[in-house]
Amino acid sequence: MSPWAAFSLAVNLVLGELYANLHSFVVIVSNHAGGDLYRFDLPARSKAEFQLRQILASVNFRTGGDLNDFLHGFLNYQIEHHLWPSWSPRQYQRAQPRVKEICARHGVPYVQQPVWQRLRRLVGVIVGTEEPTLVDTREPDDVLTPAA
Repeated sequence: MSPWAAFSLAVNLVLGELYANLHSFVVIVSNHAGGDLYRFDLPARSKAEFQLRQILASVNFRTGGDLNDFLHGFLNYQIEHHLWPSWSPRQYQRAQPRVKEICARHGVPYVQQPVWQRLRRLVGVIVGTEEPTLVDTREPDDVLTPAA
């Protein structure tokens, strides 16, 4: 291999790693950060509370369509993934409309926004202009009491 070929290979490997890591960071972290999401100070006390927290602390990107879902690496179904981590991507596709409908029926926020909008909120968290809502879970009768 010539020195130019070796150099080109090294540059392509580094650039590919940088792109893959940046893409993964944006797609994974941005649907777990933002001022519209909740964070909790204590562990959940029941399976129902745990599942509610998964919905309140996660965001879905636009869902639907095999190509769209493939390009997101099926990471656009974070809410469903957090509810059922062992399910297949196809099961997430099927469950998503039902989960969204159940949340609407019970007044539970189901956040679904484009990647770029979530990235803007992530930057807000990084620079300190946004913070997730801290929920004080020390009161046993009130699961979602925002902390003072």
